[in-house]
Amino acid sequence: MSEWQPIETAPKDGRCIIVGRFTGKKNNHDGLVQVDRWHNRERGDSYNGFGKFNNQFWPATHWMPLPAPPETL
Repeated sequence: MSEWQPIETAPKDGRCIIVGRFTGKKNNHDGLVQVDRWHNRERGDSYNGFGKFNNQFWPATHWMPLPAPPETL
């Protein structure tokens, strides 16, 4: 799997990626991880569509691509 990369380098083409919040602070919003994609919304463009990220208060800080799916289920 790829390494975490700064959120500023994340794709904005609608593909799903893994986003996370890693600030090194000890609070309940650090270490959040979810699958998300770029959203263009009237509240602002961001990765806060599928989960607990709030672009104003605890935005994602890093991203990585989704792993490849299994070949057989």
